[in-house]
Amino acid sequence: MIAQEERFPKLFSSRPFPDVMIFFLRAVGYSDLRIEGIMFRNAVRFLGLGQAERDRFGEKSTRGRLEKFYAAHKLSSEWMSVFD
Repeated sequence: MIAQEERFPKLFSSRPFPDVMIFFLRAVGYSDLRIEGIMFRNAVRFLGLGQAERDRFGEKSTRGRLEKFYAAHKLSSEWMSVFD
């Protein structure tokens, strides 16, 4: 529905969609902290990538399955701490 807003750039804009969304959210008054929550934290929760989801659902969480995969292939999963 946000794309229906008159000031929202038209489809096939040359700007990357995340940049367009951030521009729009700032234009309507959202703070950078709120924008981070919308653009990043919501996705982390939805996709089950945070430590909280790992703690709640264990190896059945997306985070748990990824950690198991990385361990099985002797790879570091430390990069996932960005989601915590």
